[in-house]
Amino acid sequence: MAEKGKNGQKTGNEYQKEPGGTFKEGNPGGGRPKGQKNYATLYRDALEKLAKLNDIDPDILEVEIAQKGIAKAREGDYRFYKDTLDRLFGKAQDNVDITSNNEPITGMRIINQADEDE
Repeated sequence: MAEKGKNGQKTGNEYQKEPGGTFKEGNPGGGRPKGQKNYATLYRDALEKLAKLNDIDPDILEVEIAQKGIAKAREGDYRFYKDTLDRLFGKAQDNVDITSNNEPITGMRIINQADEDE
């Protein structure tokens, strides 16, 4: 029986890799389901519908929206601007320094998959 998460959906544990590195039979392959649109496509579709409703060119509307987001950012509210950039271009890499007073933390071993296979 498949495990269920809080929301009643499958947790994915039933598709874990076999010891040889292959997925168990029936693994859906992961990733976005075929036919599902990405954020950039959904954004453009919404932009075109909104432009049509307001009888304006979609490119002009997009510029107006960007200008509004930039104006808000200049006032100190970066939410719209950051969310839009993160969704369209991907979130910036977030590096975490795991040190204590600029000294490495001892007693931890970092294991990668290559080490496990040996």
